Amino acid sequence: ICQREDAALFGVISHSKKRPDNLILGRIFDGQILDMFEFGVDFVDMQAKGINKMLGSKPCLCFVGDWNTCELARKLKNFFIDFFRGEEVDTINLAGLDAVYVFAANKVEETIGLIQIIPFRLSLRRANKLKSGNNIPITKLMPAGAPLVLKLRRHHLPSIDLFKASLKLPKQVKPKKRKNIQREAEDTLGTLHLGRQQVDDIHTRKFLAHKKRRTEVDKDTSAAQDDD
Repeated sequence: ICQREDAALFGVISHSKKRPDNLILGRIFDGQILDMFEFGVDFVDMQAKGINKMLGSKPCLCFVGDWNTCELARKLKNFFIDFFRGEEVDTINLAGLDAVYVFAANKVEETIGLIQIIPFRLSLRRANKLKSGNNIPITKLMPAGAPLVLKLRRHHLPSIDLFKASLKLPKQVKPKKRKNIQREAEDTLGTLHLGRQQVDDIHTRKFLAHKKRRTEVDKDTSAAQDDD
C-alpha cells in the first residue's frame, strides 16, 4: 500500500486477544521498512475535542523526560519528530503555530516506559507594548484533542548503514546555487549588475507640452534686447 500511494509513513490500528488496543507506526525508505514501533494504548480520552488546524500550519513539538538515556529512546524521539513535524521549511510564521504536542517519557530498566502524548492548542495574543516593553505575543496553551498513554511493546530498528543512507540527500533534490540568485519562500530574487549609464545621451520621448511656444520665444528675445 505504501508503494502504491508513495507514502513514507504508515500507521496500523488492530485489536486482538493477545495484543489488545494495538498501534503500529513505521517509516518506509527505498521500498523497505526503515523502522517500526508497536505500542499498546493504555489510555485515551475519547470525549476530548480535536484541534481545528489551519492548512499549512506547523506544530511545536516538546519532549519532556528521559529521551536521551538509551539508543532506543533517541531513535523513538527521531521517529516522532519525523512523524509529526510535517513539511520541512526554513522559516516559520508565528501565525502558523496553532498546536503544541508534548511527549513525556520515563525510563524503566534501561529501556523506555510509558509514553504520554498530550496535544494543546496554542493561542497567541498581541502584547501591550506600554506594559511589557516589547512586541513579543502572549502565549496561552489550552488542552485540545485526546491525550494518549502508550506502552512500547515491540520495535524494529534499522541497521547503521541503512539509517545513514536514509539521511543522505539525493543530488537531484539538492538546489543548485546560481550566482546572484536567491530564494525567499516561494519568490525568486535576482541581482543585476549594470555599468555606468550615460544619462545625458539617453534619447527620451519628447512631448509638445514641454516645448516653448513661438510667442513665448519672441517675448524672451524682446526682453533680452530691452535689457541690453
